[in-house]
Amino acid sequence: MTAATLVREQHTAPRTEPLSPSGERNIARLIRAVVNLDNDVDVAVPLGVGFDVVVSGGGDGGAAVLADLDRVQLGRSGPLIVDPDLGWHYWLVPPGTAGRWQHEYGVCLGRPHLLTVPPAHRDRPDGQGRPYWARPVGDRLVPPSALRRALHQYQPLPAPHRALTAHLNAPRRAPARARPYTHGAWLPDSPPSLPSYEERR
Repeated sequence: MTAATLVREQHTAPRTEPLSPSGERNIARLIRAVVNLDNDVDVAVPLGVGFDVVVSGGGDGGAAVLADLDRVQLGRSGPLIVDPDLGWHYWLVPPGTAGRWQHEYGVCLGRPHLLTVPPAHRDRPDGQGRPYWARPVGDRLVPPSALRRALHQYQPLPAPHRALTAHLNAPRRAPARARPYTHGAWLPDSPPSLPSYEERR
């Protein structure tokens, strides 16, 4: 499975309510602990509980956005996953952001989607085009207002709206190498997924 794969969650089990942005520090620690549980396995994480995700283009524009957020967040941006294969950036933002987000250069997703994240040790390009942590999970998430402003200023392309819609509506396949995130025990046994990185090659 491509490490930064977005899928739609399909179940009706009770859900845990997202924490407020004031709880970001504890949420970030939780995410970091989960990602570190297995150094070799990608992890399927539900959006809308620990974080939502803003998907934007990469390239020079994405690099400029990252440099701007590094400055805004005092030297190190909140968590960012880079997917070289798709040319997308995945910015981890506070839960609930998706309900208030509209932007020409970024799509924000929360419930009922899942995001499969790379193992914590993959923090640079590996030469195989697999997603990696350009900025790791720490004690903060990416502030939506600063991200919105930077996306507007630097306009990273390609804008993911149409391609992301096609991705989320693609036929589902069984997960290849992901282990489900189990905090709260409300994930399905086998969440639907998109084609794996290996299958797309």
